[in-house]
Amino acid sequence: MPTPCSIAELPLMTELLDPRWGADLPATLGPLFARTDTNLLQSPDGSVVVYRNADLRALAGNRAVGNLPAPLLAAAFNMATDGESRFQRLVANHVFTMNPPLHGPMRNLFAKQFMPGNVVRFAPIAETIVKELLGQACDRGEIDYVVEFANVLAVRFWGELIGLTPGEESTLTAMSEQIAPAFFLGRSEQQTEAVERIAGEYLALVSGAIDRTLAVGTQPFLAEMAAALASAEVDGKPARIGLLLGAVLMDGFHTMAVGLANVSYALLANRAAHDRVRAEPSLVTA
Repeated sequence: MPTPCSIAELPLMTELLDPRWGADLPATLGPLFARTDTNLLQSPDGSVVVYRNADLRALAGNRAVGNLPAPLLAAAFNMATDGESRFQRLVANHVFTMNPPLHGPMRNLFAKQFMPGNVVRFAPIAETIVKELLGQACDRGEIDYVVEFANVLAVRFWGELIGLTPGEESTLTAMSEQIAPAFFLGRSEQQTEAVERIAGEYLALVSGAIDRTLAVGTQPFLAEMAAALASAEVDGKPARIGLLLGAVLMDGFHTMAVGLANVSYALLANRAAHDRVRAEPSLVTA
């Protein structure tokens, strides 16, 4: 078919008109990726639907249509976009929503601390927590791995690094579950209201802990990040490292837990891979 020249010429994705669309993700993605008419689709509201990796990368690298400014991103999530929106404030301080020239320096600020080669220095913290959680799990015999192990490990690991109290860790564990509907394909009005409220409470709690620990000076990496942020000569940067790191850790808590659960399940489902990793512990970091 001819290459479309405008959004209006793209095939209309009528599936989005069905409120049940996306409820069953495997059933949703199969037909979507089986389409051969085009890799770009038009949604009923006139926006573009992009779902193939090559197209996502191409558009992300185009400054005209790349990362969305916070108000547009909040609107895309069907969240409030006024100046009082707590969800908008959260995503505005998140490095993934920042466009060039701000994105590069802020991304590098994180990469220096949390790329695989550097994050290994925090392994002893994770090992201590894992041993404790395993001991508790063995005493019980059966647990919900995601809720009672992966989620708890993620919160306690980051909590140790940024100085969360045990009470704050418990609060944050509950918050992580409550803010998850922000990423749902379908969301009720009540869930949207809860996400807006939790977004504000989350950022206040986490950024406050980071600022508190930075002031005490017990975590050198926070001082390094704060110094890098202060020296970055770029407009629009977050006011303090607590806001920047706090916003990014919204993904850190969730992604670490989900990643741990998925990798563990994949290894248990693939005995050859499981045995190879046990025989070669150096593969763990890969």
